Amino acid sequence: MSKERRRWRVSLAGAKFKMTAYNGLHDKEDMIGLRFNKWTVLEYSHKNERSGNWYYLCQCDCGALSQVKGSSLRNGNSKQCKKCANKENGRKNFILRMKAEIFI
Repeated sequence: MSKERRRWRVSLAGAKFKMTAYNGLHDKEDMIGLRFNKWTVLEYSHKNERSGNWYYLCQCDCGALSQVKGSSLRNGNSKQCKKCANKENGRKNFILRMKAEIFI
């Protein structure tokens, strides 16, 4: 495959095809110092030999440190630490329960 063909990827968004340029974040040193949602990439951690995934040591806005998969950061699958996610989901569930009690 030529370099020009590899440079473009096609992502399926619903029924529409959207061309996205190669973002250049596949080199492990390029991601250090970048922010992805609430994560800040501090350093390269390790590579999983079995799957080939690269992991990074990241710090959440609350101060929690965690090893996060690079592809999860780039795709937006990992947005925050578990502690922040539990707080956010707890608030949502509390609001939903309160609304349910009001209408019952």
